[in-house]
Amino acid sequence: MMPESLLRYGLKVSLSDFCAAIPIADFHYFGDEARLPSKMEIMVYRCIHELVNNSLKHAVASHINVQLVQESNRISFTVHDDGKGFDQQQVAEGMGLRNIRQRVEAFQGKLHIYSSVEGTEVHVELELQNNVDHD
Repeated sequence: MMPESLLRYGLKVSLSDFCAAIPIADFHYFGDEARLPSKMEIMVYRCIHELVNNSLKHAVASHINVQLVQESNRISFTVHDDGKGFDQQQVAEGMGLRNIRQRVEAFQGKLHIYSSVEGTEVHVELELQNNVDHD
């Protein structure tokens, strides 16, 4: 589930490799390339991995965009697809989304899900200074 490149080279390289292996996925990285605490890198990687897999499995998307923004005091990521979306009032969260929500909450992060017939976007924000103890 976790590539060797994550441990050796960090999020940018491992997510770039992961998205490059998926013909409809694009990866964009902005900001600081400093390594994060290893537990946070693993959490971010697993969340993005699950979100991309959800888009592939459920959304019938023709394009998936993954964006990671790393600043000195925060990191955020967004996974957006142009699939069929879902009604958040009608569809119960599956295990994948529940796991993502729990992982983000464990790091005191914020998770936002936006979904419509034009696609789904999941956005996560994490404060870095709150998470130095997780490593």
